[in-house]
Amino acid sequence: MAGSYKHLVAEDGTFTFDLIENMGDAYEACEECFEKIRRLTDALREVRHRAAPYPDGAGRELNEEAFAEIQQIADRALAEEESDD
Repeated sequence: MAGSYKHLVAEDGTFTFDLIENMGDAYEACEECFEKIRRLTDALREVRHRAAPYPDGAGRELNEEAFAEIQQIADRALAEEESDD
């Protein structure tokens, strides 16, 4: 893929636009970033829903199980990124 998330990340982990050569690349990179953000926010929303059983937010706290689940989500996202390379 000519435009992807990895084309927006410099070697030091900061944002760069140097590898984006045209609007098609830019579109593809933005589309991939959007999908990553959507997957992560959907997963986080599910974790928070399970950790907060009360709709008004009473008793809302992320317990150790929820933090472990968030770590698993982050690990899967990183593994997907590495498999794209």
